[in-house]
Parts: sequence; C-alpha cells; structure tokens
Amino acid sequence: MDDTLKQIWTRGLAEHFRAENAHDVAAILGTFAAGAAVIWGGRTYEGQEAIRRLHEGMGFGGDGAFADLEVVEIQRHYSDRAIVVEQRLRGRHTGPWEGIAPTGKLIDVPVCTVYELDNDGRITSERPYVDRWMLWKQLGGGARA
Repeated sequence: MDDTLKQIWTRGLAEHFRAENAHDVAAILGTFAAGAAVIWGGRTYEGQEAIRRLHEGMGFGGDGAFADLEVVEIQRHYSDRAIVVEQRLRGRHTGPWEGIAPTGKLIDVPVCTVYELDNDGRITSERPYVDRWMLWKQLGGGARA
C-alpha cells in the first residue's frame, strides 16, 4: 500500500470512529461508500438504509439496545486490502438485544473489525467480530424479552 492511500484510509476510518462515538448516524452513513455492506453476527446489512437500521438498533443514534456506546481503538493493522482494528465496545444495555431484555448493565467487550475502504477513504465493507459469549455473560445471560 502506498503512503497516500494509507493516509486516505486513515482519515476515512478516523471520521467513522468520530461519528460513531458522537452517535451521529448521518455522519456514520457518510463514511460508507454506495453499495457498502456490514456483516454483523452472520447477517449482511447492505446499503445505506440497512446500515442505518443496524447502527440505530445498536444505539449509535441515541436509541437502541445500548446507551452511551463507545468504540475504543486498541491497535490497528494495515494490509494492501484492508485495515484490521482491535477495539473495545463499551456502553450500557438499555434496550432489547437479541432476545435479552434490558438489564442496565455495563458492557465492555473485545471486537476485531476488518474494514475495506475505497480510494476515497469510504468504507466498502465492515466485518466486526465480537466476543458475543463475553457480551452475553456480561448481560448475565439475561431473561428473554
């Protein structure tokens, strides 16, 4: 990867993280290329509307399963095709999530995400790998909603 492309990707990803941590769904969507896809939990969310619903459902828009969501970057790895980021996802469980009723509990789970970006620094593919077992355990296994 040449330095110019690395800088473009770095800026694009920085804007994505800023928008997520600001809970600005419109800005989050602006970091994705047309036709982009997020693969989360074995499901593919393709296009702006599906990606919007996913982010809002998680709580990045102020409502959703988790409040006060924060993405904390731990380490970043570059390849010629993608950026892989080790992260922590933190927040409070305030709405139903995958059948678990709101618990009010804090979450702090490791995530590893593969981001593919285009030459303009927009995300074409985001594939987060979340330690769902740790998340489930932090929610206490939860009563089903």
